[in-house]
Amino acid sequence: MTIALVLAGFVLRLARPEVHSFWIDEGLSLRIAQASDMIAALRDDSHPPLSFLVWRAWGSVFGWSDLALRSLPALVSCVSLVMFVPLARAWVGRERAAWAVALYAASPLLVWIAHEVRMYAFVEIATLCTLLAARAAWKEQRAWRWIVVAVGVSIATGLHYYGALVGLVVVAQAIVRARDGALSRKGVIAAAAACALGVAAWTPWFVTVLPAQYSNDWPRIARFTWRDMVEAPARLVGVDFVGLTEHGIGWVGGTLGGLCLV
Repeated sequence: MTIALVLAGFVLRLARPEVHSFWIDEGLSLRIAQASDMIAALRDDSHPPLSFLVWRAWGSVFGWSDLALRSLPALVSCVSLVMFVPLARAWVGRERAAWAVALYAASPLLVWIAHEVRMYAFVEIATLCTLLAARAAWKEQRAWRWIVVAVGVSIATGLHYYGALVGLVVVAQAIVRARDGALSRKGVIAAAAACALGVAAWTPWFVTVLPAQYSNDWPRIARFTWRDMVEAPARLVGVDFVGLTEHGIGWVGGTLGGLCLV
């Protein structure tokens, strides 16, 4: 069953990735990736540099066509789907894992970002790699395993500033494991230190480039009130299914979104 679900997810991610036209954010990805001075271009943006370096490398090898560019996140998302399987089994057990994999494989949002020339598919795989590395570190607490966790957090942060939040997830899981007696206090401290180190690795960037990004027009668009943070999970689920309203069946999207939220 799980194999069939994963293959279905592959089909959704790999079927005609070039069907959509580029939109403004994807155009910004290309502008920055092709800029002669990427740092200067990023000062007018609101994201860290790693994804744009990936796009520059990929485009220089495979070209800048829609199909060539969209194929990369599609392939990355397929790998992420495979990586999610062991996490699902660990989190909810083998019997329920099929349901989790089904939701992950068919999630409209994840399928959408698998076709976008943006950083989101990269953040997805960096997050999963970090969570898998954390599980390995909990089972065998060696210094090099925590270093891998720190590298994972650092890569996620370098792809998108919100990528740093994976560090909070790792620490929260460590605290829960310690409460259940599956992890020592030393392990919790190691997890927190690794995650903090991963984010701190970007301190030079935070000092030199982030202030310029924060002073441009992009921060005026963002909203970061407590209400926005509390509503974020429901909004993420809602945006998954709101597209169905374009087909005149919005009630289906609302129903499915409500069920998934529950």
